[in-house]
Amino acid sequence: MFTPFRRRDCTPRRTPRAWLADALVALNLWSMRLIRGRRIAADVKDPTRVQNALLARIIAENKDTAFGRQHGFGAIKSYEEFARRVPVGEYEAARPFVDAEIELGEKALTGEPPEWYVRTSGTTGKPKDIPLTRSHLKALRRIHQTSVAFQHRVCPEAFSGGIMAIVSPAYEGVLANGKPYGSASGIVASNTRRPSSRSSSSLLQCSRYRTAG
Repeated sequence: MFTPFRRRDCTPRRTPRAWLADALVALNLWSMRLIRGRRIAADVKDPTRVQNALLARIIAENKDTAFGRQHGFGAIKSYEEFARRVPVGEYEAARPFVDAEIELGEKALTGEPPEWYVRTSGTTGKPKDIPLTRSHLKALRRIHQTSVAFQHRVCPEAFSGGIMAIVSPAYEGVLANGKPYGSASGIVASNTRRPSSRSSSSLLQCSRYRTAG
């Protein structure tokens, strides 16, 4: 039986608008892949230099925080010196600085004010709130868009039709400093712009749920 909406192989018929949208998506991702790919190619020629430059910028931007002063950020000139002054530690070592930012509004851990917090809830103990600054969110968006662009090169057919992403809520509440907190997956998804989207995304939220245990 003939139907104007499906082909004989039972797949939906593509409208000219859908074909055009797919072409624009492909063009957008191709240009993004070209620009970001050139940057990555340049960086991998000397990754140590790139990493040292990033570390130097992070130290300079946070040297006037309570954490930076306590660990002598102003005197750090190399990675080796940073490793000596800032040993690897657990979250609890940083909790007093995070709490000072949340409860007292102090510039304790990040020089740039946090925009959002990632909350991770373990099976025991207090939840862990990790500050995200505007610069951090921008970097996350850039990384996510770059990965999507290269995924499109490897498997372009995966971008045909709709894509369903399952994430936890980006917004779960507000802290004492007025900043929201939520899950990492939800924040990354909501923070990512959709220049490559054919249409506005649909969102299904589950406000009530429980876990088996």
